[in-house]
Formats: sequence, structure tokens, C-alpha cells
Amino acid sequence: MSTLITIFVVLGSAALVYYLFGMDPLIGAIFGAIAGGIGSTTTISIIRSLNTSKGILNFLTLESSITDVYSIILTLVLTQALISGVIDLQTISQGIVGTFSTGAKIGILAGVLYVAILSRIERGYSYMMTFAFVLLIYALVSFLGGSGAIAVLIFGIILGNEKSIRSIFHLKTQVKKPFIKEFQSEISFFIRTFFFVYLGIIVTLGSLNNFTVALALMLLFLLLRYISVTISTFKTQLYEFKNLLTAINPRGLATAVLATYPLYTIQDLIDKGQNGHLTVLIGQLSSLPEIAFYTIILSIIFTTILTPLSLNRKKESNGTKKNISQ
Repeated sequence: MSTLITIFVVLGSAALVYYLFGMDPLIGAIFGAIAGGIGSTTTISIIRSLNTSKGILNFLTLESSITDVYSIILTLVLTQALISGVIDLQTISQGIVGTFSTGAKIGILAGVLYVAILSRIERGYSYMMTFAFVLLIYALVSFLGGSGAIAVLIFGIILGNEKSIRSIFHLKTQVKKPFIKEFQSEISFFIRTFFFVYLGIIVTLGSLNNFTVALALMLLFLLLRYISVTISTFKTQLYEFKNLLTAINPRGLATAVLATYPLYTIQDLIDKGQNGHLTVLIGQLSSLPEIAFYTIILSIIFTTILTPLSLNRKKESNGTKKNISQ
């Protein structure tokens, strides 16, 4: 499901912005990667408040977690493709391996090392030590020419699966400390608040064209999501909930964070006198944060409206079936 919808959204976004709005198709693909995945925090909160089946919760939780990773990786890779000016499957594959191998290796090593020394860190220093270690990993990997974002991502995955890592590497078992989840919760709150405030500061509202692009993309996302959900759940117990699974389609933190990455990465290269040919694309790239802002708002509005409608329709359908059976 996650892979299918990611492919659909990236290709669909590229086609839509090129044919309807005359933008560079690769920029459309980048935005598809940025906004293609549903926000995990928002999605899980909505599902838990609806008191639906555990299967739906597991389905959407897994999807949101995977699409967040896809969003990060594809945004970085497609931005590199935009910089190099070469787009093909071989180049993208080489980009994934070449750009992220250093980050992945160091992320794994750092994660295992940190899990090993976790029990020796005093409770009062755990938060700052973890934060400092994350910054050190990012700086080191970036200095070595790898992807600091991927290194930190891998480090976080390993830290979140501490128990399994200890079992695999036969590390000494420790008394479970809640600070990892507390640290993740506090960092998430800080980043969520910071980036939404930051996005609000840099976005200049008032462009009808950007709003139109966001609305068109959001409608496309809903259509592609419905198709993906229908294909993925066909002949499963979740098939009867396909409308609800389509309706729950909010964007969140990942979209807000990634929206500025292509612009500032390319702007930094231009300021250094590199890749001057990309100057003509700065105008289109500078519209991405505003389009992302509109997309986040529209996705939440659509989810708020469509979710109750889907639930009511499901209840009416169940009621009709009961009446027929009687």
C-alpha cells in the first residue's frame, strides 16, 4: 500500500504540475514525495478517537510510518536528481546507494554503540546526551559527504527498537528506562511547534495560483489514494472500510519539515557559485513552502469532512444489510 501510493503520487504530481501549471515535472515529483505520505501523529490520533477496529489502526499506523521514511528518502534523492539534471532509474538507484550508504552505516554503528552505553548514562543527563549525540552524528556524516538525515533516521529506528537490538547483539539487559519515549515525545513536540511556526513565518499567503496548485494536488492525492486503497485491500477484511481509509488522509510534520529542503539546498549551491543553471527554478522552488502549507490545511479540512461521512455511510450500509436479512 505505502509503496503503491508513493509511486502513484510522485508520478501523478509530476504529470499534473507539468500539464496543468507548466512547472518543471521533477519539482512536481519532489512535491509528491514531500506531501505524498499521511502524517503519522495526526493519523494515529484520529483513528484512536474513532474507536474503530484494530486492523484499521494497524494498517494506517504501518502506512504512515513507512510513507514518512519514503518521503524523506525520495525528497533527498529527487533533489539530488534536480541538481545533477539527470533522471533515470539507474541514476536514482545509484543516488540512493551512493548518497545514503555512508549515513546508513554510521547510523547503524552509532545506534548500536549508543544502545550499548545507554545503561551507563545517568538519568539526569540522558536527554542532553542523546540530543548531543544526534547532532554529532549529523555533523560527522555531513562532513564525510553522506546524508546526515538518513544517519539520524537509522539511529532513531535502532534506538526505538532497543530491546531487539540488545537481543541480536547479546548486549547486557538493562532495566527499562522510559526516557527514550519521553525524549522522542519532547523532541517531536519541539520540532512540530518550531517547524510549523517557521513555515508560517516564511510563507507569504495571497498567491491564488499556489492555492489552486495545492487544491488540485490534494484532489489528485485523494483519487490516487482511493485507487491504491482499493487495490491493496481487495479480497481482505479491510475492503469494506476503503472509503474510511481513503478519507483519513492528513498531512503533518514531515510535509512541513521537507517543504523547505529543496529550496535551501539549491539556493545554498547557487550562493556558492555552483549549479547556476538552476537559478531559473528558484521561483518554482520558492512556492513549495506555501503550497505545502495549503496542502496541510486542505488535507486536514478534507479529513475532517470526509471521515464522518464515511463512517455514517458505513453505518447506513450495515443497517440496510440488517434490514434485508430480517
